[in-house]
Amino acid sequence: MPMFNDWRQQELRRLRQESGELFDRLCDALGLPPDSFSPARRSGPTVRFFDNPGRLVVEISSFALDPEDIHLTLKDNVLLVEVVQEQRSASAAGDMLITRKRYSRQTVSRIPLPFRVHAEGAEAVLQDGVLRVFMPKCTQGVQHHIPVRGA
Repeated sequence: MPMFNDWRQQELRRLRQESGELFDRLCDALGLPPDSFSPARRSGPTVRFFDNPGRLVVEISSFALDPEDIHLTLKDNVLLVEVVQEQRSASAAGDMLITRKRYSRQTVSRIPLPFRVHAEGAEAVLQDGVLRVFMPKCTQGVQHHIPVRGA
């Protein structure tokens, strides 16, 4: 039975590797970044994409923040999410200030988008710990027939 377990583990590793390679080739053929769809290959918050008519919606969960703490930037079809949290605390004894501490934490997540979007008209809403970013999609070029004539 131990030989079967070894073989099973080897087969599972091989299948995982082959499926990852196939997925990477598919994304490459479609011109899509593979890490935008594979949460196992990316660390950070959970990200989901919704392809709505005319716009892309990106949902980023695990936010227990204020909207002022979140800074969004769209650059080269990558959504940059920068989170800066500052907390201040002070201890006092009577009228005297004894200690003052300032805590600051900064996190940056790079989220490659599955297709091109316009930065103009983009908006974001933070509600119930979920950040939703709405971005208008770039319109696809209109197909135009080009006639070929003889010389």
